[in-house]
Amino acid sequence: MNDLATGFGTTATGVEAVTTTKIAPQIAAALPESATSTACHTGAHIAHTALGILAGHYRTIRGATATSADTFERTDADHAQRIHALIQPR
Repeated sequence: MNDLATGFGTTATGVEAVTTTKIAPQIAAALPESATSTACHTGAHIAHTALGILAGHYRTIRGATATSADTFERTDADHAQRIHALIQPR
């Protein structure tokens, strides 16, 4: 489960690395006041926002998975100790 949590964190970092707004100013400069320029600018900002939301969801899932892994490990160790205590000769 820790590996899964790490994977979610890595995915979030990768999503955050996607740049959608970098080229929009160049398009706007090349095609000033055009419908294409406006559409590219708007689309880039919408995509940027959506990717930010997606990365946030991956970070939330990463946190929940890491917490679950920690809880499982503690519970597993506790149950193992209890079972071990039951089978030990007195």
